[in-house]
Amino acid sequence: MAQFNKEDFERYVVKPGDSEFTIAQQFHTSVGLLRKVNARLSGAYNVPGRKIYVPKQK
Repeated sequence: MAQFNKEDFERYVVKPGDSEFTIAQQFHTSVGLLRKVNARLSGAYNVPGRKIYVPKQK
């Protein structure tokens, strides 16, 4: 996450049924941004309990 300012993001705990698309919708962002910010996860967003970075809500 070196190219992103961590102050602009917060941790989100993935819930059962979550997907890249539903998380992106919930946080008003794109799947592409989620993938860039969480590149180390290789797209494994559907694992309940996993912590990912999402944009902070304003």
